[in-house]
Amino acid sequence: NVVTGLTSDSAGNLWASTYGGGVASFNPISNTWTTYSSTLPHTQTLDITSDPSGRIWTTTADGLAMQQGSTWRSFRVPESALDSHRLDDVVSDIDRT
Repeated sequence: NVVTGLTSDSAGNLWASTYGGGVASFNPISNTWTTYSSTLPHTQTLDITSDPSGRIWTTTADGLAMQQGSTWRSFRVPESALDSHRLDDVVSDIDRT
């Protein structure tokens, strides 16, 4: 897979968005990888960030996804005039994502 974005969370895990493989997280303490693909709106993930609340956000070819705890939530603009729900970039600061 092609890595399209990297971020780390407050627990020290490394998160990677990939072009075709979804999202993967690496836990350096247990030296293990966890992959997420079936719970995302699309496996083509294009960027990734973490916010101060500990949530992981990733952009996909079919919308935005947020991971909080062990679940992923998808966001799309319903019935919009957009040609696509593809999002390429996401960033977070102390106030918002």
